[in-house]
Formats: sequence, structure tokens, C-alpha cells
Amino acid sequence: MTDPARTTADTEETAGLLRTTLVDQLCANGAITTPAVEEAFRAVPRHRFVPDAPLEQAYANQTVSIKDNETGASISCASQPGIVALMLEQAALEPGMRVLELGAGTGYNAALLGRLVGPSGTVTTIDVDADLVEGARTRLRDVDTTNVDVLLGDGALGHPDGAPYDRIIATVGSHAVPEAWVGQLAPTGRLVAPVRIAGDVSRSIVFQPGKGRCTSVDSQLCTFIPLRGGIGDDSRRVLNVTGDGAVRLQSNQEQRIDPRQVCGVLDQPSETVWTGVDFGGMQSHDGMWLWLALTLDNAVSRMPVDKTAVAGGLVAPSLGWGTMASVPTTGPGLAYLTARPIETPQGRRYEMGVVGHAPAGHELARRMAEQITVWEPRRDQQLGFTLLPASGQAPAPGPGRFVLDRGRFRLVVSWQEQR
Repeated sequence: MTDPARTTADTEETAGLLRTTLVDQLCANGAITTPAVEEAFRAVPRHRFVPDAPLEQAYANQTVSIKDNETGASISCASQPGIVALMLEQAALEPGMRVLELGAGTGYNAALLGRLVGPSGTVTTIDVDADLVEGARTRLRDVDTTNVDVLLGDGALGHPDGAPYDRIIATVGSHAVPEAWVGQLAPTGRLVAPVRIAGDVSRSIVFQPGKGRCTSVDSQLCTFIPLRGGIGDDSRRVLNVTGDGAVRLQSNQEQRIDPRQVCGVLDQPSETVWTGVDFGGMQSHDGMWLWLALTLDNAVSRMPVDKTAVAGGLVAPSLGWGTMASVPTTGPGLAYLTARPIETPQGRRYEMGVVGHAPAGHELARRMAEQITVWEPRRDQQLGFTLLPASGQAPAPGPGRFVLDRGRFRLVVSWQEQR
């Protein structure tokens, strides 16, 4: 007969070893950079917050879905540990701080936050789903976290009763930064929010309040499940490009994409335009994606691709998971990013190209390639983001500066010379 106590002890020992391996990996790849965040990750048992996941999955550097909608799409998950670590480092938390988290999910992030602010600090976390709220409360109680309060509500409204907060951290994506988040922030506070800037290009931006504005002090590439069930809804859908689901295209609420424009479009004649712009094998493409998202009529979207579609020669994506693509506004078509290896004095690099399908897609591919070459001299410049009240006079756009209307705010995105 199996001894339950022995089984539990073995499980916890295995979990501890896996947790050590994960944290060592996050430290090695630069996701964790401070002793405080490292200690929190080593102390909080992630597997206790995703009890239905195998231990190996709980301690892999990947998301764990905990709730799907009626179509099978994930609407809540335990975020990828590397992204969690990145945002905690961005937040620069200190003992005694008051923290508001939007998107309780499993409760794991809140447990980390509680560890970082310590017994003298407090964390309030909000979720729109009653079952997730109850689950998070139970799991936090089970791991003896006592400085976290889990509330049911619309995260876009924040929680004014506990304001002002030293840190406000959103673990859900938002197209427009809700006014409540800025209004409930302490004058010396930090807002860390995954902002979907355009199309499928999002960044985790750290905003600090100032005179009549909030200015970014850091931003990093990220992707999060969107706000839903409230005033900050950011709905999106997935379009089937090939009919069999081997190639999909994500479409966001502001994009003008008719599913009939893209279904079967990869069977149309293609044209490839090479740009002369290249990347190292581990070099991020996110600055280029953001530029394309801001300069095209239809911002670029994620186009996940199954390996069968690549093996069959149907599509040649720029990355292993797929690529970024855009749809023309002038008719049926599609244009997506591709890459080919080239040998340079610095070693092997990858030249960026654009594949267009159908006549309108061919034209769009040329436009995308042109914009990539326009962006290239700016690749080493510093990205800046500023939130301005929409009630004031709009600043003028300029070279490398874009002004976006976002509800009660205007978001200014700018490329600037490194200071």
C-alpha cells in the first residue's frame, strides 16, 4: 500500500528540484536580475497554483492555461515565468509597498508580489471571474500567503478604496491604458502594463507619472491574454487562412480584416521582396514589428504556422513558431515576413524578406519591405512611450514619432537617439 505522506514528500522534493532548475535558467538568461526576485521565485511553489498540470509543465518556462472559452481559446493562464520575472524586475518592488494587480489568474503572481513587499506591504489582486477568484484565494491560503487580498471585479476600474498604490501591475493586455490605473497611482509610483500598441505588437511598459503626463522608463516585448468582461475589453479573433487550421492569422478589434480576404489566399501566386536588412540568429525583431504596426494601414498580426505547412512548401515563415503578417485594405491578399540565411564577416545572419500573395498582397509586400529599410537606421535608437490626456492639444507626429488616440489618453511612441 502506498504511503500518502511519502508520496507527498516525494512530489515536493521533485518540485523543489524542478523549481531550482527553472530559477537557475531564468537567472542565466537574464530574466531575473536581482536577489529579491530570485528569492521570491525560489520560495513560491508554482505547482501549487497549477495543480492540474504535471510537475514538468508547472516548472517549464511556458504558460499554463487554466480556463478556456466556448471555442477552446485560453482566456486565463499562469503566465510564462520568464515574462513574470521580467515584469517583477520592471516594477522594482520594495518591502512595505502597496500593490494593485489586475488579473489574479491562479494567484501565483500575487504570491510572488506578496513575498517581495513582505509582511509590512499589501497586495490587492482583481479578477473578473468568480471561480478564478475563489481558486486564487484557496491556493494563496494553502501556501500561507497572508498579505494578499483577492477581489472580484473589473480590472479596468482598478480598486479606488485602496488607492493610492506604489505599484500597479497588469497581468492582462490592454489596448488603451484605463484612466483608473493612472488615477490610482501614487505620485512616485510605477505602472507596469502590457500595452497592445497596434495589431499584435505589445510591450510591457513601465510608466511613471509626471506633470500632466506619464513617461516610460522601460519597455520590453511581451504578449498577454487581453482584458475582458468589462469596460476595457480588447476582443480579438483567429482567422483560418488554410481551411485546415495549419496557418492562422490573429485579428484585433481595430483591424479591417474580412475572413474571406485571407481564406485560401496562400494558393494565390506569390512574390518575395528581399530587403537587405539582416538579423543575428538570436536578435529580436520586435522593433521592426512595432515600426510596421505603426506605418501600415493594417498593422501586423501574429500568424502561427504548423510545421506541416512549412514542410509542404505552403509558407516560409521568418521564425520557428510562425511570423508576422498584414492584410491589404485594397482587396484580397496577404503579406508576411520571411528570412533567408546569409554569410557575413560577422558570421551567419538572416536577411529579412516579405512574401506577398495575390496582386494586393504583392503591393503590400513591397510597401512592407520599404518600411523595413526606413526603420533599419533606427534599430539601435531608444524607444519611448508617453501618455498624455486626450483633452489636451495633440502633439504633432514627426519622423520616428507616432501619436495614437487611446480613449482618455494619447499614446506617443517615439524612436530617440540613445542618451
